[in-house]
Amino acid sequence: MDPESIQTDVTVVGGGMAGLVAAIAAARQGLMVALVRARSVLGGNGSSEVRVSVAGAACGKFNRYARESGIIEELLLKNRYHNTDGNAPLWDALSLDYVLAEAPRLRLSLNTTVTDVKMAAATMTVMPMVVLFVSAQRYFVRGVALSGIKG
Repeated sequence: MDPESIQTDVTVVGGGMAGLVAAIAAARQGLMVALVRARSVLGGNGSSEVRVSVAGAACGKFNRYARESGIIEELLLKNRYHNTDGNAPLWDALSLDYVLAEAPRLRLSLNTTVTDVKMAAATMTVMPMVVLFVSAQRYFVRGVALSGIKG
C-alpha cells in the first residue's frame, strides 16, 4: 500500500492536554495542523484511560486566585457545564468534540504512531512518517513537527 501524502503547517505529536491545546491554538491561527495520538482517546493523563483530573494551577483545591486560562479553561468550563458528575468518558467525548470543531484545519489521527522523522537539508521543515495502527495505512506528513510537549 502506497503512503498517502499530507501537507501541514504544523504536526503535533502527542494528544495529551498540552498537545491538544497546541493543536487547537495553531488551527485557530489559520494553520493546517495534524494532531497525532498513539492512543484511542485524547487528554493523556486527563483521559478516561488514566483518570487524573485536570486540576492545573489550582491543584484540585478551591483557590480563587489560581486558575487556568485560555483554551484549557474553555475545556474545563465546558466540562463543568455538560459533565456535572465528572464522568471520565464524557470528558473524553468533550475533548474530542473540541478538536473536531477545528476541522478542516485540524486533522486528527488517533491510534497512530510516528515511526520516523527526517529533516530536509538546511531547513526547519520536518517530514515525519506516520504509521496508522488500525488500518495499516501509511502517511507521509510534511510540515514542522512538535513532539513531547509538556504542560
